[in-house]
Amino acid sequence: MKKRIVMGLMIGVLSLSLFACGRKADDTTDESANSVKIDVIAEDNTLENDNEEKELTYEDMTNLMFDFSSGVGGWGTELRIAADGSFEGSYHDSELGDLDETSYPNGTIYLNEFSGKFGELEKMSDYIYKTTLDEISYDHEIDTEEIDESEGVRYVYAEGYGLEDAKDIYFYMPGCPIEDLPEDYIGWMRSKGALEEEDTTLPFMGLYNETPGNGFSSSEK
Repeated sequence: MKKRIVMGLMIGVLSLSLFACGRKADDTTDESANSVKIDVIAEDNTLENDNEEKELTYEDMTNLMFDFSSGVGGWGTELRIAADGSFEGSYHDSELGDLDETSYPNGTIYLNEFSGKFGELEKMSDYIYKTTLDEISYDHEIDTEEIDESEGVRYVYAEGYGLEDAKDIYFYMPGCPIEDLPEDYIGWMRSKGALEEEDTTLPFMGLYNETPGNGFSSSEK
């Protein structure tokens, strides 16, 4: 009789132990599943944050030099933009045939340096932003000149070609479809060799002065 009681107690204790182990295993499984769910949610949130559209700012342009030229001739306008939308630039052109054998036998150089500020950027599409030229001033009064007799050169201080008559200015982000660009802009880029016939998207940041139809390409400083 005593042996039966002892055996019964041992079976009971063993059953409770197995039940407890089963509960512990289930709890561990539940915790692992919850952990996986949390990890998946966190990963989804991260991907969602990464995919949020980033608005173009002038700060994105601070490492760029914008250039307006045709690829032929000795002329060009360069422009550098600061994070607040202000800018500095220079214009130069050489006309060696525009000379006076007595006063300036080595020709004429047209040049000037300038500074100014663009307005706020307005998003037009995923790749196109619009702004205005709010102000611009030149270091030397436009259409004034001086002759350096020691060099035999006449210097004429001119308006920066490319920014003349500026009203609306457009910025084109890299990746912008070529079909979305104005023909004038495409023409300037192809004439200087910055854009190939087979290109379907813009490979650099572009600037377009709409009124005269002048286009700038850009490269890293």
